Amino acid sequence: MGPFSGNEWSEETRQVTTASGLSNFIRTMSGSFAAAITVWMWNRRSDYHHALLSESIRDAGSGWLPYRAQLAALGIQGQNAFDYVDGVITRQASTMGASDVFVALGCLYFLLIPFIWLARPPFGARRGGGAH
Repeated sequence: MGPFSGNEWSEETRQVTTASGLSNFIRTMSGSFAAAITVWMWNRRSDYHHALLSESIRDAGSGWLPYRAQLAALGIQGQNAFDYVDGVITRQASTMGASDVFVALGCLYFLLIPFIWLARPPFGARRGGGAH
């Protein structure tokens, strides 16, 4: 029989396995929350940029008339032109939203540097020790 078979586990070993399981659960849940919040931020920023970019698509828009003429030359007219442009705007807004999220996360990481720098070292770390 192996060293940890049956009820031969010590109380310390049970505590370590319980702590390891709890640590993995918290790590997984934190990652899930972070992913959900990041996607939420990305969607919000993409919607914002979509609204800003869509404001220039109107019959009196100075950039819209030449672009619409180029689309008509390619055979894209009427509602199809608006659908095509909506797809272009959606892709651009999504890219701009992702850029905003990356800038926000970069600023957050930059603001966390002093806290990491001032944090106490782990329990087992010793100061001034060499490679031995």
